[in-house]
Amino acid sequence: MGEGAAGAARVRVRAAPRRVRRGRRVRIVVRVRPCAPNRGRRVLLNRGGRRFAAKRLDRGCIARFRPRIRHRSSFRALLRSAGASYARSPRLVIRTRSVPSP
Repeated sequence: MGEGAAGAARVRVRAAPRRVRRGRRVRIVVRVRPCAPNRGRRVLLNRGGRRFAAKRLDRGCIARFRPRIRHRSSFRALLRSAGASYARSPRLVIRTRSVPSP
């Protein structure tokens, strides 16, 4: 456990649903593989290219985030590798759904 070298880690980020009502929260799940060398390490979540939150991976190498979505937002998860480099996830875009007016 801890911040040791993890080799070639694969970082994935997903959310369901990817289209939410403005102002609602969405559940974003970050998963890192392989699990054993990365368990307990800190994963960063970027929103629009800026740091949004950080959490430690649980024993299943999963971190969960619940951001509020007010407008279209893009997210990316980062896991620091050896040195100053990062293992990055593909970009995830959450869109807002307009609410019909009465």
